[in-house]
Amino acid sequence: MFRVAIEEVRKKLKHESHRPVVIRGAKGTGKTWLMEYIAEKYYDDYIYVSFDYSMQNSMQNLMDADMFAESASDSNVVLAHAKDQFIGKMLENIFETASDPQVVIDALLNRYAIKPKNSLIIFDEIQDCPEALVALGYLGANNPNIDIIAASSFAEAPPSRRARLEDAMKKWDEMITEPASLVAVMDLYPLTFDEFIHALGDDELYELFQQKKTEILNAHKDQFEDYYYKYLTIGGMPECVLAYVESQIVDTANQTVNNESRTTYAESQAANSAPDIVISSQPPLASDTKQNLSPHRNDVNSSNKLEHIRDKNVIDTILSIQKRILTQYEIEAKLRSEKKYTKKIDAILSSLPEQTGQKFMVGRIDSKARIREYQPAIDWLSGAYFTYKINRVTEAKSPLKSYEDPKAYKLFLPDVGLLSCLLLEDGAHPTLDFIKTLYKMDSWQETYLKLAQQFVVQQVISKSKLRPAYWLSKTGKATIDVLVDIGTEVVPIDINPTGNTKSKKLDVYIQKNNPRLAMKAYNQDAKLEAGLVELPIFGVGILS
Repeated sequence: MFRVAIEEVRKKLKHESHRPVVIRGAKGTGKTWLMEYIAEKYYDDYIYVSFDYSMQNSMQNLMDADMFAESASDSNVVLAHAKDQFIGKMLENIFETASDPQVVIDALLNRYAIKPKNSLIIFDEIQDCPEALVALGYLGANNPNIDIIAASSFAEAPPSRRARLEDAMKKWDEMITEPASLVAVMDLYPLTFDEFIHALGDDELYELFQQKKTEILNAHKDQFEDYYYKYLTIGGMPECVLAYVESQIVDTANQTVNNESRTTYAESQAANSAPDIVISSQPPLASDTKQNLSPHRNDVNSSNKLEHIRDKNVIDTILSIQKRILTQYEIEAKLRSEKKYTKKIDAILSSLPEQTGQKFMVGRIDSKARIREYQPAIDWLSGAYFTYKINRVTEAKSPLKSYEDPKAYKLFLPDVGLLSCLLLEDGAHPTLDFIKTLYKMDSWQETYLKLAQQFVVQQVISKSKLRPAYWLSKTGKATIDVLVDIGTEVVPIDINPTGNTKSKKLDVYIQKNNPRLAMKAYNQDAKLEAGLVELPIFGVGILS
C-alpha cells in the first residue's frame, strides 16, 4: 500500500545527523506495517521488538516466540516479531538494570547475526519502556551504522511506569545530553483522501489530484465524488482500506466464472442468509439520524440482487473491523489510564457521535457533571491520539495557538470511517452505491454534516501537520468550523455540504477579520476568485 509517510521516514533516517525516528499516532493507523515495510524493502537485515505486553498474552504469541528462537541462527533478514514477548521483556530488563544504554544494542548484535552496514532496529510501543524512550537519542548518535525506528501509540507511558521514566532521566542525565534533539519525531495519520484513491488502484486520478488545479477537480468531479462517498464510510484506517481492496480483487477474479452459475449460487446462498439491504420508498423519519431502513426484497429486480448482497457483505466486513478498532481503544483506555478516569473516558467516546462538530459539553453526558471532573479524561484521550482536540480562538490571528481558549473546544475521532461506524451502528448498513443518495436525504443532513466536518478536519491535520482551530463571533451567531495557519496567514474554511452556497457566516468573518484568503467547502464546482477559494469538499486536500 502506498503511503507518503514511507519517504518521509526514509528522509529522516538518512538525515546527516543520523537521528532515530519516532512515529506517533493512534492505534490502527499503520505504524507497525509502515516500519516493517521499510525494513523489508530497504534493508538487508532488521530486528523488530515490541515492548507492548498488555495486549499480547496469548499462547499463540508464546508459540511464535519459541519458533523464532529455534530459527534465530539464520543470519539472513532476522526478524524478532512484536509477538515475541521474550525478546521485548529481555530488552526491557537490560534497559532497566544497565548502567549504560549501549549494552542493549550490544546484546541485540550478540544475539542476532545482522550486518550493521545496512541494518535497522525497530522498537514498537516504545512508550511502554521508559528507559528505552530516554536512551533513544543516545543509541542513534553512538551507532551510526544502524538505523533505528520507534513507534509510540501514546504520548506518555502508562501511570504504572511514569516513575520509571523519571528515574531513567535522572539515571542517565550526565550520559545523555538533550536526548530530544537527537530524535526526529513524525505523526502518522489514517490514509488521506488522495492516498485512499491510490490504494483503490486509481493511479491516474491520484496523479491528477496532485496537480491541485480547480479545472481538474471540475472535469473529474463525478469520479472524485464517488471516491469521497466511499471514503466517508470506509475511512482511512489501513486495515479497512485493505479489506475493501481485497474484496474488489476477489470480485474481479470472479468475473471469469460463468455468470449464470455464479448468480444461481449467490441467490441460493441469499435465500438462507440475511436479506440484502434495499431502501424503502418511504422517506425516513426526519427526527432520527440513525434510520432503521427495512429491507424490501420486491423493490429490487433479480439482476441487481447479487450486487447488493456482495456490497452489503463488504460493508459488514469493514464495520466489523471498525468496531474492533473502537473496542481496542476502550480496552487500551482501561489498561493504561488511571482507574478513576476509565468510566469518564467511555462516556466521552460514547458521546462523540452526538457531539462531533459541536462545542464539547459534559452536560450532554451528565446534567450534573462539571468540566473539571472530565478534563483529565479528555486530555488523556488527546494524548493517546484517540481524539483530535480543536480549540476555539478568541482572535483569528496567527499563530492561532496564541489565541486558543482552553475551555472551549470540539472533539473529533482520528478517522471519518470510525465516526461513520458509530453513526450507523444502530441503524442501517447501506450499500456503498447508495451512500451518495442517502446523505442527500433531508433526514440525514445532520449526519452528513458531521461526517463532512470530520473529513475536513482530518484532511487538514494530516496534510498540514498542524492542529486547526474554530472561530465564534462575539454574538455567538456566526461560527467558522475550521481555521488553519498557512504561513503567517489564517485561512477560514466554511463547511456546508448540504445547504445554500451563500454563507452569511463567512461574510461576518470576512467583514471582521479581512483575511487575505478564505475558503468555502461545499458540494459545488471549484473556482477561484479574488481572495476566495470555492471547492467541493473532497478537494480540501489540495490546499496543503
